[in-house]
Parts: sequence; structure tokens; C-alpha cells
Amino acid sequence: MINSILEIIKDNFYHRESSNDLQIRCPYCGDSRSNPRTCSLYISKKPVGKYNTYVYHCFRASCKAKGTLYDLLLDLGLLSQLNKEQISFLLTNYNKHKLHGKLNYNDTDNKIIGKNFILKTYSSDSKNDEKINYIKKRLGIDYIPKFLKKYIVTHVEVKKYSSDFKIKPYILKMINKTFVGFKTYNGSKIIFRNVNADMNSHMKIRYYNLRLKPEVDYFIITPNSNVFNPLKKGKIFLAEGIFSLLHGYFGILRKNIINHNDNLLLGATLGGSVKTFNLLYNYIVYTFGVPDWDVFILSDTDININMYKSFSKNVIGNLNILYNHGKNDFGEEIGSLIVEQF
Repeated sequence: MINSILEIIKDNFYHRESSNDLQIRCPYCGDSRSNPRTCSLYISKKPVGKYNTYVYHCFRASCKAKGTLYDLLLDLGLLSQLNKEQISFLLTNYNKHKLHGKLNYNDTDNKIIGKNFILKTYSSDSKNDEKINYIKKRLGIDYIPKFLKKYIVTHVEVKKYSSDFKIKPYILKMINKTFVGFKTYNGSKIIFRNVNADMNSHMKIRYYNLRLKPEVDYFIITPNSNVFNPLKKGKIFLAEGIFSLLHGYFGILRKNIINHNDNLLLGATLGGSVKTFNLLYNYIVYTFGVPDWDVFILSDTDININMYKSFSKNVIGNLNILYNHGKNDFGEEIGSLIVEQF
């Protein structure tokens, strides 16, 4: 089986090989510029390591790219050339390999302390009533569930300014007075929303994205960390925007389409087009090791299902496109659902 998979790579890259490895020019660093025949990226022909997985590794000192063979094929856009048997073969022990040393579920108690700042998260302080009530109203819930509390940011304190962390004093004052935000998965950004901005007003700032670290990051959440297990089949729900994702999740939960004990991951793009779902999905696959999970997109109504065709090629599990019938998106009241499948 491994030989037929490696043949696909050989058909697309200059290569050399030995009995143990296939060697290609590294697509990550570009490899040697002086010698076009240099092949610095090695792909194992036999499963290696603790988790008995096929891996790759670039041995250029300036690169050191490494990962699983599945990751490499995903990056190269070659997964669509594999059949289901080949993909299943590659996924053997993939989850265990990706899970090792990756996940951390430590909760924080009302504060996230960084080098240059302190973020105050959800608390029952009456000073936050307006901000918390805004979230409850937008999400259609009566209380803030525990899994969401550590992602809600109500205030920002600056310890010191630096080249990596800049915020103007008037913006800081504005955030602390009338803005509430959500922390992204790795804490590199806070996506703030003005709770007082009139939807029809052009005089107030409605949104503000505060960058804390220069990393690629998304809003990703596990509604039940006690149940979440990447080693078991689960479901990924994606939406464009945090409020659409969470409002949609709670609405679908009330309709008993999913329940609290399901093995779920929720992810939101931070704006953009349908193409951003590819980036978010790949990020989730890399971070959590769940390439075979079924995917459910909570789509805006004006996005035709045909626009998701290119995205469907990356999804190994079932891809389902959900529409909130009669509404613009899942940020509005959840009515009847229209489900399209690839």
C-alpha cells in the first residue's frame, strides 16, 4: 500500500530513493538553489517511532520541516489522488501521533497573564453585567456555560508596551468600557465587539481585533472537554464568525440534532471567504489530529453549495452544509434547517 502512495509523490517531484526512504526536493524551504538535484526531504518507507507512523523530515539546517506523510500529502494538495483505502491506511495511528504532547485543557481563573498584558475573563462581577447580558442575548442563552467562560474577555490591562504589543490608550479605554471579546484558541488574538454600537450607526466602532502574538490562529472550542477524544470519531462544526458559530451551536442543541455528550469541535473563521474554511479545517486537522471526522458547515444563506466543492476535496469524512432557512445566517433565530451533503 505504501508503495502506491509514494508513486503519487514520485509522479509530481524530482526524487531519489533507497530501500528505507524516498527523497524529494523539499517543498517547504525550496531546497538547494545551487544544485537542482538536491533532495533534502526524506519520507520513510516504513512506519517509525512510538506511534508506528509514516513520517517525513527535511534535513536542511535552515528548514527542519517534519510531520506525518498524511500531513505532507495534505500540504501538497495530493490527497484527492488517493483512494479511500490508501487514506485509511495512512490514518492508522495518525490520531495518536498528533495527540502526543499537543492538547492542553488547563482552565484559567478569571485572568490570562501575558508578558505585556493581563486579560480579565468572565466573572460574575456586576460591572460586567452589560457585556455578559449582550452575549447571552446574542447567543440566545440564559447563562454562560462553563466551557465558554475562559474564552470571554471583558477587560485588558497593559503591563508594558512593546514592538510586539501595541494599543492606543483611547482604544484601551473604549474596550474596557463597552467592548466584550472572545479569545482565539492559542490566545494570539481577541475578537472584540462593541455592546453599545447601533447596527445602523456609522459613527461608532463596532469591532476591534487585538493582536497579542504574531501567530495564525482561529476561534476553536470543545463544548465538553470531558467527552472530547480525538481518538474516537466525532463531528466538526464550522461557521464564519464567532457569534454565528455559537448561536448556531446552541440552536442546534435545542433542536436535539446534537447533544451535550457528543464528541465535538467548534471552529470559526475570522471573516473572509469560503476559502478560509480550508485554512481553518487544515489547522484543526493538524492541531487535534482528526482528519476523518465528519464536517458540518453552518453556512450563510447566500453561499451556494457549489462554492464548497473545492473544500469538499480535503474532507475525508462526510461533508454537510447546513442552511438556516429563511434567515441570512446562523447568527439569527434558528428556524428550519436545510442540509446539503457531498
